[in-house]
Amino acid sequence: MTGIAVPAALGGVASAKAPSTAAPTVAACTPSPATVKKLVTITGKGLAKATSVTIGSKVTVDRSAFKKDLGKKITFEVPKAILKTKAYLVTVTTASGSGSAMCNFQTAPKKSHK
Repeated sequence: MTGIAVPAALGGVASAKAPSTAAPTVAACTPSPATVKKLVTITGKGLAKATSVTIGSKVTVDRSAFKKDLGKKITFEVPKAILKTKAYLVTVTTASGSGSAMCNFQTAPKKSHK
């Protein structure tokens, strides 16, 4: 007989893959350095189900503010809470764990008063 699925418990062959449970990985942030109030893109793997993005230990990107694209990148506007030009640890968290990478950020250039 063809076209009939037989459950594995009854002697059939399981063909569906189990969902991936690997923690996300963060490969890079572009541009580098990323500037406050400009868009930055985080690339990596397993990013589709991200529940939070944290920059350093105190700055969390509002979940509604980041856009996920096919699990390979997340784009968001760099928050004004970035007060120093330096490298920060960026952490992406999912239900499966978290992944981090160092990314360079800079404060917005000061406007000259001429």
